Amino acid sequence: MKIKYIRERIKEILCVNPSMDERIHALREWGMIVGEDCYLAPDAEIESPWATHVKLGDRVTLARGVRFISHDACLWRSMGASRIGVIEVDDDVFIGAFSIVLPNIRIGKGAIVAAGSVVTKDVPEGLLVGGNPARVIKSVLALQEKVRTRMATAPTFGEEYRVKCGGTVEMRRQMRSAMPDGDGYILSVDALDQLGKRSI
Repeated sequence: MKIKYIRERIKEILCVNPSMDERIHALREWGMIVGEDCYLAPDAEIESPWATHVKLGDRVTLARGVRFISHDACLWRSMGASRIGVIEVDDDVFIGAFSIVLPNIRIGKGAIVAAGSVVTKDVPEGLLVGGNPARVIKSVLALQEKVRTRMATAPTFGEEYRVKCGGTVEMRRQMRSAMPDGDGYILSVDALDQLGKRSI
């Protein structure tokens, strides 16, 4: 236990695993524009030398393994040309795990990019896109309505069940046994109140 703690402290001191604030600060130093209250997963990748070509609005979430690629060097050897492009992400966008965003892309306000997507063209405001290449699936409003309907009957759990809020393995076992159909929802206190439900 003590050795693990010491290793983690060494990583922190050497910035091997920098905090999100440290990462955002470093990216801003490279010229990236990052809005307020953004979340960048520890392994979300924005190439530092091209950070000047990336702009994130407020409340943007980049989930695990997201990659921003703002250059394309596929013709460098044959033509001596490398394409570069700006990536702009508006406010309140969620980009799902292991998605790739290519050069010269704008993702509109409130859009959602589903996990594992490859974004090859602009994403209009308020739409859910997914796939390779990413295509429109539905509006975010339609997705919210579908989830709202499902939450009325699905098992719901309070924020204390989230791993980052201290949720334990035993709590996750309780969740699993409470989900006969295979899914449920972890909800904020406000969301539970709005539904008039209690945490299981």
